[in-house]
Amino acid sequence: MKIKQLVVITNPEEFMRGDYTSCFSLFSSRSCLPDNWIVCGEIDVDIDVDTGAVLKQATTEIDREMHVLQAAMIKLQNRKQDLLCIEGPK
Repeated sequence: MKIKQLVVITNPEEFMRGDYTSCFSLFSSRSCLPDNWIVCGEIDVDIDVDTGAVLKQATTEIDREMHVLQAAMIKLQNRKQDLLCIEGPK
């Protein structure tokens, strides 16, 4: 798969100090870039994406989110049940 990426300086101060380890990033569009980031080039990249690995990661994350929501639902059900067990004033 071929993609075009913008090479962007995300931290001009690091760049000017010669610390290039974390001052660059890649983006596919200018529309999402803050004003203080500097587009300094464009590259074409040919990548081989393991879609099976991507799908596994995405579904694992969904499973994690579902677990969190299920735990929250159990808590809410327990709170509701506790309230239903309380005898109101007579």
